[in-house]
Amino acid sequence: MLQWLVFDDWGMPEEYLGEAYGVRRAVQAFEASGHLRCTAHIGLPAGSFVWNAQGLPPVVLSDTEGRICEVLQHLEDQQLSPSPGHTMLGTAFASMVAILS
Repeated sequence: MLQWLVFDDWGMPEEYLGEAYGVRRAVQAFEASGHLRCTAHIGLPAGSFVWNAQGLPPVVLSDTEGRICEVLQHLEDQQLSPSPGHTMLGTAFASMVAILS
């Protein structure tokens, strides 16, 4: 059974080039619900400049590049939806539901 997850793009700002990023928000919702515990920071530190191969403008990470999270409980047959306090991208949240099921 799945015990650990590694999340990339944790430190991406809320918006980059007009696109919203929901990795951190989706994971934090699962942390708040008691499904995950994220304790290890990995990759580049906050404040690092990241360039990409497509020649787009660099991004400054607002947090560490990634996180390692322990899976505390699986969803099984639970129905989980974003809490009203979180504004999340549907695809990031749906991906997390599929992984934890």
